[in-house]
Amino acid sequence: MVGNPVSVIRSGSVLFPASCTWNISETRVVKEEPGLFGGNAHEVAKVWVTVDYTGEDAPLIGRHSVKQTIAEFTIDSGSRLVEGFGRLAQGDIVRDPTPLRVLNVIWMNDAFVGVRVRARTIGGKPPFALHTQCGSFRLEDRSKYICEDAVLLISRDGKAAGPTPDGSVHAPIPPAVSPGSPAAGGRASSNVAGDTGAPGAMATIYGCSDSDACGKLGESFLAAGRFNEFRLSWNRALSLGPLKITLCHERTMLPCERGTIELSKNEISFRTERGIVEFAIPPAEVEVRALTNSAAHVALGLRVAGKNYEFDFIPIGVSCQVSILVQCPSAGVAQQSAVLSLISRAIQNLGRR
Repeated sequence: MVGNPVSVIRSGSVLFPASCTWNISETRVVKEEPGLFGGNAHEVAKVWVTVDYTGEDAPLIGRHSVKQTIAEFTIDSGSRLVEGFGRLAQGDIVRDPTPLRVLNVIWMNDAFVGVRVRARTIGGKPPFALHTQCGSFRLEDRSKYICEDAVLLISRDGKAAGPTPDGSVHAPIPPAVSPGSPAAGGRASSNVAGDTGAPGAMATIYGCSDSDACGKLGESFLAAGRFNEFRLSWNRALSLGPLKITLCHERTMLPCERGTIELSKNEISFRTERGIVEFAIPPAEVEVRALTNSAAHVALGLRVAGKNYEFDFIPIGVSCQVSILVQCPSAGVAQQSAVLSLISRAIQNLGRR
């Protein structure tokens, strides 16, 4: 077998899911000539297997579900060992039209926005409407509740769109919080098989009991480049109380001035290290102007009471040049983007409440 036999065998297993049926359609003994890498001429058996698919686990070709294909096995006539495996593309028969199939589901649970759900699908007739439900308890955008085993309801024009008769797919929304309990903010994703990520990190994040502790935990994840856990931690902090973040305020022709921006549901403020309060106003009165990105620098632009502000984040554990701007290598820029994007979304969501 040419190449890595393990990868070839694993790739071939995709053609034989549990729900398929198959039969040997033809067997032929042929003489195999030496290949490019040498060897002796020998007899092999070519075995062609017709595979039929009826279930949801049928393989995909492009954006089509396969109805039937032909697999080819090359077997050494003497040792009876499999020398090669492949699929005859000319034997593919796809479903037309392709029935709706959910490839993966992403759940986003934010302290201020609530539960949002996105699904990647093929087939059917989009656009589809997506809703989530836990028993009789319905989860909608801006909802503050989550559950262990949610049901994704897929509909089109008010009617169930599949893949089951009632249009449902079961998938967990981690972390597990009982229906009716306030949901700690965060983001988690899973496919329909229930891949919920790192449970140890999730337990640590949702075990922190106050905003400062969750904020410090988020900083440790940020420094380690674990941005998903970082966002979960800081969203958790936002749900528990004010979140305080050290930023550097850009000033014309002067070094940027460090200070602390504080985010809460009632007020957004920025206080410099000298103790000067630049602003302290309700979230609805803060306008997010832009998030400026370059190869070495990310800045968040805000407009407050008719005045424009530009803020930089000084990354943790990364050597950056702090002057008029905070300029960093790629690892620092990634931190800047993660932090300032979160602040931008949080301010906008707080302003809508």
